[in-house]
Amino acid sequence: VPIQDLPPQTPPSGVRVKPDLPPPNVMVDMQAAAVLAGLGEIGWSGELLTPRFGPRQRCQMILTDAVLDPSPQLEQAVCDRCGQCAETCPLDAMSGEKLVTIGALSYTVANIEYGTCRACRNGARPNPSHPAGLPDRLGALCTRTCIHHLEQAGRVTNTFAAPFRQRAAWQMDVNGKPSLQPEV
Repeated sequence: VPIQDLPPQTPPSGVRVKPDLPPPNVMVDMQAAAVLAGLGEIGWSGELLTPRFGPRQRCQMILTDAVLDPSPQLEQAVCDRCGQCAETCPLDAMSGEKLVTIGALSYTVANIEYGTCRACRNGARPNPSHPAGLPDRLGALCTRTCIHHLEQAGRVTNTFAAPFRQRAAWQMDVNGKPSLQPEV
C-alpha cells in the first residue's frame, strides 16, 4: 500500500473502532521512518539529510507485509552541525538546541520556532497537504544554505556540475525588504 507523505501533525480523523484503540488515519512521520530505514539522519535544521542528496529529496513509503531484511540506521554523519542554516535565517527562527531521538540514535538539532518560519518570505511555503503541517522548507534560504555548505564541504556524493551558489544569496526581512545575505 503506498503511503503519502502527509504531515504527522495532521490530526487523526474518523471514529475509533474500540475505545482502547487509536483513532484511524494517524499519519506516519516520514522523516523518522526514513531515519529508521537507514536512509539518512536529521540535520541541525531539523530536515532529513542523506549522504547522497543532503536535503534535496522527497520521501514516499510503501507499507508491506513482505519479509525484508532490515537495514541498520545510518551512523555516518551528513550534517557537521555548522549552524549556517540558523545563521542565515533572517527571521531568527532557529535558536538554541534540543535532542531528537529516533530509534537507537540521537541528534542535536536547532530549536525551530515554526510560527516564525511560517512567515518566512525566503522560499519557505505553507505545508501543501494540511495547514497543521510544518512549513515546506525545501526551497527556503536555510535549506539552500545547507545544500551549498554540504556540497562545498564534500559531505554529499551527488553535486551540481557548477557550484550550487555562485554569488551571495538573496533574503527578505519580515516586511519584504530584499537584501543580499552576508557571507558566512
